[in-house]
Amino acid sequence: IGSGCDKGEVFETMMQKSPEEAEKVAEFYDYIEVHPKPVYAHLIERNIVRDEWTIEDIIRKLVKLGKKLDKPVVATGNVH
Repeated sequence: IGSGCDKGEVFETMMQKSPEEAEKVAEFYDYIEVHPKPVYAHLIERNIVRDEWTIEDIIRKLVKLGKKLDKPVVATGNVH
């Protein structure tokens, strides 16, 4: 079971709350998904996220979370 896209609970928790809370949510999943930065561009356009650096920071935190939980971090293209 993957963590999903920017509308998934792991990404949303990391974006809106704390890494500790995201860790609790991520424990359910088998792997953590991250996507290319352009997939997240709408978050900047809609003023949900401040800028591209913030997107990169969320991605870095998700990678770190995967390492901490010993879960694979998978770069996907958000293809459905």
